[in-house]
Amino acid sequence: MDYRLAYCLQNGLPLDMDVYDLAEWCCLAELGELSMDNNCASVAFPDFTRGEWNKIQGYKHAYATQEEEANSMEKAKTFTKKLKEKKYRDAYGKFVIEGIKLIGEAIQENADIECIVICEDCMKENCIDKKLMYEIAKKNCVYVNSKVFNTITDVSNPQGILAVVKRADTSEKINYDEDAIIVLDGIQDPGNLGTILRTVDSANLKQIVISKETADVFNSKVVRSTMGAIFRVNVVRSDDLVHDLIE
Repeated sequence: MDYRLAYCLQNGLPLDMDVYDLAEWCCLAELGELSMDNNCASVAFPDFTRGEWNKIQGYKHAYATQEEEANSMEKAKTFTKKLKEKKYRDAYGKFVIEGIKLIGEAIQENADIECIVICEDCMKENCIDKKLMYEIAKKNCVYVNSKVFNTITDVSNPQGILAVVKRADTSEKINYDEDAIIVLDGIQDPGNLGTILRTVDSANLKQIVISKETADVFNSKVVRSTMGAIFRVNVVRSDDLVHDLIE
């Protein structure tokens, strides 16, 4: 991302074609038009930077160093690969979501997104709504090449975007005031579990209780199958269903 465009928009400076040609986010063109329509007035603008940027003077370029880019890439690669394992998801209280729809759902539901990993090579082939693009750009984004992205993706035809999300701080106790309490015992198939969560969500129920023998709801396959329901349904894991339900 050429920083001159951000600098111009933030400071109400004139925009020339040179600056536009270097913009990677097409939604910025609309911000530029807004600025020019208001006599180059300053436009509120999210931080599109990658890593630690050099200080800029006037129109000077400010790019992340190769070392900074490499460090960000390696951290994203290592951490997201760790989160493929349940023990690390539990330890960090985080999980991975992948794909344009899921990330859009996460943003819409105000999920706590720690970072978004974007494959620049892959994204050229996928179309993201401009409004969603703008919201994504407000987050902490790490840009990687296709070689790195392919080592961390869990799907065969990735859309080139995934995110690390913090689990919501929900109650671990069953809410007995709900109209209905859905209980799952020993469901192991990720696709089936995700479909059930999606069905619970469509019925406008806010809670589901699962046994310790049931698959991890934050498994990437389960999360994909929920199609966003994971952000709206509180999942309570019970070590003793009989005891908890009688109670």
